[in-house]
Parts: sequence; C-alpha cells; structure tokens
Amino acid sequence: KIIFLNFWAAWCADCMKHNAEIKEIQQMFKGKKFGGHEFEVVSVSLDADTALWKRRIVQQNLDWKNHISDLKGWESQQLKAFSVHVIPSNYLVDHTGKIIGMDVDKKKIEKILRKNYER
Repeated sequence: KIIFLNFWAAWCADCMKHNAEIKEIQQMFKGKKFGGHEFEVVSVSLDADTALWKRRIVQQNLDWKNHISDLKGWESQQLKAFSVHVIPSNYLVDHTGKIIGMDVDKKKIEKILRKNYER
C-alpha cells in the first residue's frame, strides 16, 4: 500500500486544522490504486488520554480505519521511528516502506504519485 502517515494529537490546535485537509486527501485518493498499490491514511496520535483521542476522532469525523496510539505521548515508539519532533507532521510512504514525501499536501501527493506510478 501507499501510506499517508499523519502524526497528530487531540490537544493540538494546529492538528485540528490540519485534519480537514487530511479528510480531503482521504476522499481524493480513497479506493485508488497507484502501480497496483492502494492508498491508505494512517493516523498516529501522541495522545495519552484515550477518551479525548477517541472523542476527537468522532467530533472531526476522521472516518478512515487506521488510528493508532500507544498512549505514550512524546515517548511513542512511532515518533522515534520517524524522528518526529513537531506535530502535525506527515509522511508519504511507498509500498516498499520508503519515505517518498514529508509534510505533503494534496497537490504534492498527487504530483509524487503521478511521477512515481503513472507511466
């Protein structure tokens, strides 16, 4: 799969604003394949409060299926794996696990996917 990986938190005001664009990205690429690979959104939360995290997902209608949190905040292993130091942050990861975009918006994602998968 081609993964749009978003790092955020329910208490982060900038993340709440950014979620609107992520919803647009999810709708724009939902069900599409690039080089035979499906596009999928995965959100990784820095939240330590399960109730707030789940409530924010519902409130903002973040309707994709992959919401992850180890509830360790800034001590999260996912943050360390991607060297995330600020949120919101996002990565576009190809089907091999290679990062092909960082802090991308929908136009940049479209450009990257066209360049790499449409021939």
